[in-house]
Amino acid sequence: MVNVTSYLTQKRYSTLLLLIIPLSLSAFTHMWNPVAFPAFHVDESHYMRRAMQVMQGLGPQESKATYFYPYDHPYFGQIFLAAALSIVNYPYSINPSVSSQSIEMLYLVPRVLMGILAVVDTFLVYKIADARYNRKVAFISATLFAVLPSTWFLERIIIDSIALPLILLSILFAVYYAKSSGRTDSDHINQDDKKLRYFLIMPSGLFLGLAIFTKLPVFALIPLIIFILLNKNIINSNNNNKRTKSLDIKALGIWLLPVVLIPLIWPAYAISVGQFDSWIDGVIYQTARD
Repeated sequence: MVNVTSYLTQKRYSTLLLLIIPLSLSAFTHMWNPVAFPAFHVDESHYMRRAMQVMQGLGPQESKATYFYPYDHPYFGQIFLAAALSIVNYPYSINPSVSSQSIEMLYLVPRVLMGILAVVDTFLVYKIADARYNRKVAFISATLFAVLPSTWFLERIIIDSIALPLILLSILFAVYYAKSSGRTDSDHINQDDKKLRYFLIMPSGLFLGLAIFTKLPVFALIPLIIFILLNKNIINSNNNNKRTKSLDIKALGIWLLPVVLIPLIWPAYAISVGQFDSWIDGVIYQTARD
């Protein structure tokens, strides 16, 4: 009994270590000297301006007097950023003034927030790979994500940094749904099993809908999530792995509902204020940019 307890303790510590290493690397990579690297980009000022507008109670939508094509992105990015910054009483908590040091501090706080989101991304990459494959694959995947130069842009105050954790959460819940379905599809499914599976699939659709409501091109990932939902590993009585492409239509509908309805808030708002033509112009402008 002592040996079993010792083995379980060692396994728990090794699992924890496999998670701590990539998270520590990610924290160092994305939160070290956030003001100096990467260099400030003009897009960061756009998103900060919109977040400040939300914090001042002026709503998420800019006017043409502020920006030529105000309908370029949906609203969740500035809403999330405004809510997160309001928690720390930004910008009043840092006593802003007309100086270079004050300007750096004004950018430091939201960039640290982006760094925290990047660490959350690393954790989600670990959990997705662990759920889909195993801990070794999860460790390698999360470590590569933490240190590869291709993720440096996540340090900037851009909506991609906000959309990515939502995308990863959607994928994670889709993987959990596929695993739970694989365990039960070959057996009798009771009502509790169905409720559990619907509970897993609903957050996947919700987070993907919010991701699209953050940045519209995310809708291109819809086939990826459906592919994950369709490909379920089933272990039968002979311990042979099989793949099935059967999907409960009701479950797919539950998943698809928030994916479609949440982003529709954006054009619905434009219609409600009589600016649908401006919305069309903004979307076309954004998609046609080089």
